[in-house]
This record gives sequence, C-alpha cells and structure tokens, in this order.
Amino acid sequence: MNIGCFGANTSAAAALQAAARNPKVAAVVSRGGRPDLAGPQALTLVLAPTLLIVGGWDDGVIDLNRLGKV
Repeated sequence: MNIGCFGANTSAAAALQAAARNPKVAAVVSRGGRPDLAGPQALTLVLAPTLLIVGGWDDGVIDLNRLGKV
C-alpha cells in the first residue's frame, strides 16, 4: 500500500525526509512549512508528487519555494 506524508510548519521537512527514504511514499503535502530544512540531499531524492501550500503573506517561504530550494 502506498503512503502519503503531510507536514505543517517545521514538520514539513520531516515529511520530505521520510519521502526521500521510503519509495512507498506516493505523495507529500507541506502546509506553510520550511521544506528547505529537509536539506538539499534529501530534496533531490524525493520522487513523489509534492504539494506546497504557502500563505499569501508568507514572503520568506514563498521566496524559498520560487528559488527552487524545494
């Protein structure tokens, strides 16, 4: 059975790290998180489709997402 991972705030990085380590993770959702905290090595290993939900006023996280840090 496939797995979905959800992380909010700083736990978004943990969800992405779990997806990087487990090929059974089929989807990742990050709500208002800091996916950059997962680290560049883990991020390159995430193969699952990933949805990043960021608030319109969260400029710092929006900028990180746009710069391709995710």
